[in-house]
Amino acid sequence: MTTTLSSSGAFRTDFHLHLAPYHLPELEASVAPQSMDCFWEGLDGELGVVLATYEELPLESQVRLTIHVSGEASLETTGTVRFLRAEQRDGWPGMGIEVDPSEELRATVHRFARRRPSLFHSV
Repeated sequence: MTTTLSSSGAFRTDFHLHLAPYHLPELEASVAPQSMDCFWEGLDGELGVVLATYEELPLESQVRLTIHVSGEASLETTGTVRFLRAEQRDGWPGMGIEVDPSEELRATVHRFARRRPSLFHSV
């Protein structure tokens, strides 16, 4: 709120509403034939990335995700944390992020799956 004296001698009060923009957490995944990050596909056509991390976000968290794919251009998308994976003897901890797939992302995943198959997960 700002109060000023106008040229006519009257006081004028201006209200300024400043809304801070909500920023989604920004994450990066690097998917390669030997990486810990990988793609996953659901039985109903869902598509996502398993991001290897010890710093998990709560389920249903919305994120911005940059996906660096070996041999392909990096892609940017948004997504939702759908599952968490605990550390295992033969695996690493992480979270499954379902992405909003574009045709470009689907094509990239299918090309990449020839070198490294996607995991399957039922959400």
